[in-house]
Amino acid sequence: MPDRGVNAALLQFAAQLRSEAKRRKVLSGRYLISLEPIPRMAEHRDELMTRALEFLADTAGLSSTNDTQLASFDNGAVIHMKKLSPRGRDIFEMTGPADAKWGGQVLHEIAGLVQSAIRTKAAKLSKVRVPAVLLLVDRYIYASVEEWEASVNAAGPHSFHTIARIDADGQCQVLYSQDEHWARAAA
Repeated sequence: MPDRGVNAALLQFAAQLRSEAKRRKVLSGRYLISLEPIPRMAEHRDELMTRALEFLADTAGLSSTNDTQLASFDNGAVIHMKKLSPRGRDIFEMTGPADAKWGGQVLHEIAGLVQSAIRTKAAKLSKVRVPAVLLLVDRYIYASVEEWEASVNAAGPHSFHTIARIDADGQCQVLYSQDEHWARAAA
C-alpha cells in the first residue's frame, strides 16, 4: 500500500477508536495514540481496538499516564498510547514512525507549519476587511509555546490582528496580537 494509503488507514483507525470510545463512554480526557505502519493491519485491527479501549477504560480516572505500549509487530512497529490531560474528551493521533526530535528539527518543522498556516489562511481571507483572529490547533505536540511564538514572529508580515494557539489541553495562548492589551491579558 502506498504511504498515503497506509497513513489514511492509520488515521481511519484512530477516528474509529475515537468514535467507539465515545459510544462506549470510556473516553475521559485527552489522549495521544502513536501509530506506525504495521503488516496486515486488517488482521490486527480488532485486537488493537480492544487493547486501546481497555487502556482508555483503565486510565479514565487518572490525570495523565506515561507512554504505554499497546502492541509491537515483526516489522519493528510499536503502537503506544498515553493520557495527556484529564480535561476534554479526545484522542489525538500521531502517525509515524515517530522518533524523538532534536531542537533544530522541531524549530524548522514548526516554523514551516506556522508559515504555511498563515499563508493559507491569509489567502482565504484576502477579501475580508475586518480584523481577523487566526486560531492554530496544536496537533504537532513537539514544540513549546515559546517555539510557537518565535515561529509566528519569524513568519513575517501578515494581516491578522491576533494569532493564538490551542494546545492539547484545550488552552489558548495568544502568540501575537496587534493590540498589546490582548497580548498582556493572555500572558
